[in-house]
Amino acid sequence: MVHSHAYLGTRCYPKHSHTKSCYLGRVRSKLTPFLPLLKQATIVLTSVAPSPRLFVDHRLRRRCPLCSPELAAASGPYGPKTGVFALCRPPGHHAGTSLCGGYCFINNVAVAARFLQSLSPGPVERLPIAILDIDYHHGNGTQEIFYSDPSILYVSLHAEGDYPYFTGALTENGMGDGVNTNFNYPLPRGTQDSNYCTALLKAVENIRGFDPAYLLLSLGVDTFVDDPISDFKLSHSCYSFIGQAIADLGKPTLFVMEGGYHMETLGMNVRAVLQGFEERQVPDG
Repeated sequence: MVHSHAYLGTRCYPKHSHTKSCYLGRVRSKLTPFLPLLKQATIVLTSVAPSPRLFVDHRLRRRCPLCSPELAAASGPYGPKTGVFALCRPPGHHAGTSLCGGYCFINNVAVAARFLQSLSPGPVERLPIAILDIDYHHGNGTQEIFYSDPSILYVSLHAEGDYPYFTGALTENGMGDGVNTNFNYPLPRGTQDSNYCTALLKAVENIRGFDPAYLLLSLGVDTFVDDPISDFKLSHSCYSFIGQAIADLGKPTLFVMEGGYHMETLGMNVRAVLQGFEERQVPDG
């Protein structure tokens, strides 16, 4: 499990994603008084079980969210063979360089992307990384952080005309050097499996064309039909298809938990994505 307080002690964020350290100072000062409570708070996802081929990161003793990307980049007998799942709370994709919102304070997937790029032994040119965001809400923070960065591809499937409002339009495709590295697929409220999966396959083709070294998935399951704050109508079986489509890309994949608020089915739907991903893998040897 990953506790909310795991993010407060590290100094890595200004270097890797959030460029305005004053914002991080404000976040730390606001949350520090609540540490005694946060230390006892955990989010329990039932039925999410690790397997020998997919790591679930819960190494709290390091007090740092970079455990998961380190595993994703690992090799050798203790490295993951297919992917890594980071159980993060709070979520992060609404947090930008100087703004929080939507329960998000630190952009977990942005930190992971910059950290993975920092591990590259290559030249100054940054390692190409793709971020696929399948949360019901548009990841306005992730888009803002990487909007002019050609080394990061951001692709989002989300509800049109819902929070965070005014972002996530089809016409928002990047700026400056980052033009054509941002793709949005806004979908109408009430979207069901068929139309969602059609858009997902288009997103997968965007990623395939970019040919990233790593794929980071902002995994929100608030797209489920019974989610209390969202208005998509995805069935449980759709999540297995999502995992399979991601696996077909054949890229080292880091799953980072975002939204999902129907507690009775949250674990089942997350598990379905991970199992769909694993079952699609080609066995070793």
